[in-house]
Amino acid sequence: MVRQHVLTAFSQTSLTGDRRDKLLLAQVRNRWPTAVDAFGERAIVAVAGRPPDGCSWCVLDPMPTPTAALRRLLGAQCFDCRVRVDAQPIAQRETEHVNGLVAAGFRPQAAANLRTSEQIADYRRRLDALNRAKLPPRAATGVIRPAARKAPDPPYYRRGRW
Repeated sequence: MVRQHVLTAFSQTSLTGDRRDKLLLAQVRNRWPTAVDAFGERAIVAVAGRPPDGCSWCVLDPMPTPTAALRRLLGAQCFDCRVRVDAQPIAQRETEHVNGLVAAGFRPQAAANLRTSEQIADYRRRLDALNRAKLPPRAATGVIRPAARKAPDPPYYRRGRW
């Protein structure tokens, strides 16, 4: 009922932005006093803020934990939102791992791709080998090289009048 009311009120108002959001929340509070507490203001406003190529869940940031009540209010999740929800526990676990690697001296880009202690040790060995193999910087010779010659015009191109 709340979803249907928000969508109907959204389509009937000419207000935009914060004023529209406040109006929708006031209407929901007047008709269903506990709905705002149960769903949250962001979720109720997200019903009206659906992007054209996504779902109502796309508007919410950070992504809330989906519950049966939120699914009924916001509707089905698009593919991107399902991936974001499924990736949250993995991202939390991997963040701890990556933070530990960065603290050990690895670059963040490389640390995000490492998973096992063998991979970490192999990466460290390769970095050390690269550091040992670096060539000394070239000394400046002071020689000025001539500019490259311009390629000649093709034979079918002739200058001047046609």
